[in-house]
Parts: sequence; structure tokens; C-alpha cells
Amino acid sequence: MELAERGVRLSNDLWVREVRHLSEKGHQSSILSTDYRSDLTKVASAMFARWCQEIFFKYMRQHYNLDRLVEYGTEAIPDTTRVINPAWRQLDSQIRRQNGLLSRELLQFAEIQLPQQMEPQQVEAYERGKGQLHQTIEERRHHIEQLKAQRKALAKHIEIKELPDKDRFQRLRSDRAPAPDDHPGS
Repeated sequence: MELAERGVRLSNDLWVREVRHLSEKGHQSSILSTDYRSDLTKVASAMFARWCQEIFFKYMRQHYNLDRLVEYGTEAIPDTTRVINPAWRQLDSQIRRQNGLLSRELLQFAEIQLPQQMEPQQVEAYERGKGQLHQTIEERRHHIEQLKAQRKALAKHIEIKELPDKDRFQRLRSDRAPAPDDHPGS
């Protein structure tokens, strides 16, 4: 990190420390600080870290309406709000996991090759290993079909009121509570 510094006197006669960073592309970024004692790299890294935080909050305000979260707390979600059924989601997760395992087993099965020159006992071991893997694959396929049938029997979306108590949740409050200096009618 290429850094340089100099003292600067502002229009109100305040002396500050100007730290400049030169990027690899030749772009300079300037930082003003009243921290005269800290090492130059410490001042620069602290300010750049702050910039990263400010960029993060700018992004959150633009894309997630962060300014609407003006109050701590939660509130109930209307009972008619539709959400993904947790039981359906759990079965879907199991199906995805089983499909991943099945893909790996199918790959292993395809990679098993019979060498050109083998002794009879090696051929038996080859056939036994490939047969066991084939049986495992068939059992996994059957298990996946059972899971899919169970998932199909469940509704993907349900209303909040249909959720079991352990799966219920609340949302962040979005109402602005009046500040102490806000007076009605003023």
C-alpha cells in the first residue's frame, strides 16, 4: 500500500493530517484525520475499513429498505400470509442430498472397469463389488421415489396459521414509534 501524508490547514484554522493512498492504477484517495499520533498505515486502514462499512449500509438502504427498520422489536405476521411448508422443505432437502449421493455412486459405478488381465478370484471380487454398488444404487433410487411421494402429498405453501407452534416466527417491526419530541397536533 503506497501512502503519503502532509499537514493541511482548513479554512477554520484547524490543522489536520491528510493521508493519501495511491492505487495500482494511479488513482489517489485522500483521507483527513485529526489522529496525529497513530502510524500512517493504521490511520489509512481504519478509514478504508469505515468506507467499506459505509458502502455496505448504502447497499442495505437501497436494496433492503434498511431505513424502515427504525425500531427494535417484532410483530406478528398476519395469519393469511403464505410461507413454504417446513415439512415440505425438509423432505426437499433430503431428496437433494440423496440425489447428490446417487450421482456420486453412479459415477463410481461407471468408473469401475474390468482390467484386461485378471485372475479368476479377482473377477469374482470385481463382480461382487460392482453388484453391491448396483444394489446400493437401486435402493437409493427407491428411497428417493418414496421421499418424492411423501413430498408430493404435502402442500408446498401453507398459511402462517397452519404452522406448528415450534415453526412459527415473527417479523421485524416496521412501524415508526413517535419520538419523545413528536407531539400530536403540532
